[in-house]
Amino acid sequence: MKRFDWRILWGILLVLGGIVFLMDSFNVINLAFFFNRLAPLLWVFIFAVPGVGFLLYFLSSRSDWWAAIPGFTLLGLSFLIGYETIFPRAYGNLGAAVFLGSIGLSFLTIYITTGTEQWWALIPAGSLFSIAMTVIADSIFREGDLAGAVFMLGMGATFGAVYLLPTSEGRQHWAIYPAGVMLVIGFFIMVSAAQFLGYIWPLALIGLGAYLIYRYLRPA
Repeated sequence: MKRFDWRILWGILLVLGGIVFLMDSFNVINLAFFFNRLAPLLWVFIFAVPGVGFLLYFLSSRSDWWAAIPGFTLLGLSFLIGYETIFPRAYGNLGAAVFLGSIGLSFLTIYITTGTEQWWALIPAGSLFSIAMTVIADSIFREGDLAGAVFMLGMGATFGAVYLLPTSEGRQHWAIYPAGVMLVIGFFIMVSAAQFLGYIWPLALIGLGAYLIYRYLRPA
């Protein structure tokens, strides 16, 4: 794939900016109204454009895996701002959870696309996904024990993935110990909130299905 050139992105931005200001000069649009009423949405654009730029750079040069982190993070931040602006009374903390998940996705992408060479990326990926799920659980159930269980189970699954999944340095045997401890703690916290036991098997099925999908999609 041809290497991404930042001049293309800046050229597109300059052309679009010129068109917008020209339309304002001919009174086709009213920039003053836009800045007064829709200014928050401008930040969506400001964060989304460089986010897309970083991802294009990452796709054109997989060796520069670091670009995935600001790319997904900026897009997640753009979503968070847009979500809270357009839906100010929307349900729960979905925007914050998606933002955290987008950062976690950047690390998961690094692990998958580098052929497991950057295996360490599994840990921040799983940690951020765990926090995102904790935020969602806290918003839905308003139950501190369940949110704590979700976090511990998520962290246990994270270290379990480090132990089970292939790495460039071989099996990470040490990861089985924090995985076991956190899974046991998370399980007992879940059991203490007996009314939520019905969620264990669906979550287990989701986790197993996600693992099978990963095994199918990961590069050989």
